[in-house]
Amino acid sequence: MAQSARNGHHLPGPELQHCILEFDLENLVETVVAVFRSHPHINNVLIHICGGQWERIAHALHIILNPLATLHDLCPLAQNIVELMSAERGVTGRILKPYFNTLLAKVLPPRLSAHLCRHVFRLFLEMQARDAPPIGSG
Repeated sequence: MAQSARNGHHLPGPELQHCILEFDLENLVETVVAVFRSHPHINNVLIHICGGQWERIAHALHIILNPLATLHDLCPLAQNIVELMSAERGVTGRILKPYFNTLLAKVLPPRLSAHLCRHVFRLFLEMQARDAPPIGSG
């Protein structure tokens, strides 16, 4: 795995208390973009939501895949991508979630892959909680 002092990110969390993992975020984003572009359906959907500007997808993925990112860091495009990666709704959601998780498992060590999958899903859950109607309203 490529390591970069400039781009390395330390992963916090109780599951990694005694282990600091580093990874090259730039390289990971480039890999994910390339793999997403090579899948016909995912490519078409992402082209549609980014207006044909893959730099916007790369920027959004850079935010999403940063393990220190929070809900407040996500632009609308990043939120849309997180939903596609997590919700398993519609054709794209049912394709993209397992495709993304399998991709991370292939290119990252197991603990890092699992951590980033949980991180993306946590962002999704935070989006759902934010958007849920208040209890008792309805």
